[in-house]
This record gives sequence, structure tokens and C-alpha cells, in this order.
Amino acid sequence: MTSVRDFQVQSENLEETRAITVFLPPGHRPGREYPTVFCADGQAVHAFTPQLYHRMEHDAVPHVILVGVHSSEQYRAKEYINGGDNRRFLAHERFFTDEVYRWAVAEFALPVAPRSCGVFGFSNGGAFALSMGVRHRDKYGVVIAFSIAGGPDRVAESEYARRPIARYYLSAGTREKPFLKTARALAAILAKHGVEHVSTEWCGGHDFRFWNLELSEAIRWAFPDPTIGIPLLSH
Repeated sequence: MTSVRDFQVQSENLEETRAITVFLPPGHRPGREYPTVFCADGQAVHAFTPQLYHRMEHDAVPHVILVGVHSSEQYRAKEYINGGDNRRFLAHERFFTDEVYRWAVAEFALPVAPRSCGVFGFSNGGAFALSMGVRHRDKYGVVIAFSIAGGPDRVAESEYARRPIARYYLSAGTREKPFLKTARALAAILAKHGVEHVSTEWCGGHDFRFWNLELSEAIRWAFPDPTIGIPLLSH
């Protein structure tokens, strides 16, 4: 049975309650550590679930946990795009990377090693994932960013020369020209600085269908280590 749970988490930084949707893989066992992906626009986790669950059941995708942080209809752009509303962006950043992170680690016994933790987003959420990847290198070892809004200069190029650095999985549709241009430019920057990455292109536009299909591939690439998810001796 598919296990998707909805929660409400009170945020001191946002001064409001925000919804969180958590996807647990088939056969989830509380005594095991699973790779985890923290997702922008977390309300989409419900829509991602059928494809992921089916592929996990058939061992085509590693068993992972998704922690989906719902976006605000009113403040989404301000919270996801660095430079628009600095106060709101920083408040949401602290909520996403500190409050939700600590809550999820405690609630689901999540691993804290960066190699087992990723951040994911699409469109504005893709730009947010890029920012979090360089601003929180101690947490996120993988950045998955689809159809990234804005140009590659959302993050200063010099950040990709610093180490440690996450591994990157980028994707864009061939019919979303500005987003495709950004993905190609960013892939060139990552290659220039020797950053491990994959960049794929789909015959499609700015739409959920391609994001849904590509997320499984991104997760399969991101967490190839079969030792991740073994039982913890301390549990």
C-alpha cells in the first residue's frame, strides 16, 4: 500500500504553520536509514508517488523517502528566488533547511550524511534547489533541479569551485527554450569546475509529465550505493 502522510509543522521563522507531505517507500521499516530527498513545492509529492512507488516495487529505483515542503501560493517566488525579498527568502530558507530538516530527521530517523541526502525542485523550485545546494553543503550531497527558472547566475559561478560540492542532476525540456538555455549553461559551468553532474533533455515543455518521468531517473542516479538503507546497529 502506498504510504504518503501529510503533516502540519509550525515554523518560528515563517510565523505560520506549513504543510509537509512525506512519501515512504514500499516496505518502509522505521529501523532502517533511507536516502532522503527534500522537495520544494512539496504538494506535488502526491502526484509523484504513483510512478515512484511502482518503480520501487519493481526494484527499478532505490527506496528513498521524499519530504515535501509545501510552497506558499502568496509568497512562492519570494521564498524560492534569492534576491527578490531577502527577508522572506531567508525566513523560508531557515524553515526548509533547519526546522523541517530537524523535524524530519527526528520523526523518521533519517540519515544525516550528505551522500544520503538531496534537495529537489522544478521551475522556481529548481532555482531554490541550486541555492540550497551551495548554501548548505553540510546537508545536501545531491541537487536535483528541473526546468530551472532564471539564468545560471542565480548562483555565483565561484560557488561551484568551492569544495565540498554536491553532485548535480539537471534536466530541461526541448520546448522550454529559456529553461533549456539555463540548464545547458549551468552544465557547462559544472563541467568547467569538475563537478560531477548529469544533464538531460526531454522532448517536452514546462510540464509535470516530464518532471514525473525524470525524477525516477534522477533518484536512480543519485543514490547508487546499495549499502545505503542497511539496518542501523544502534537502533
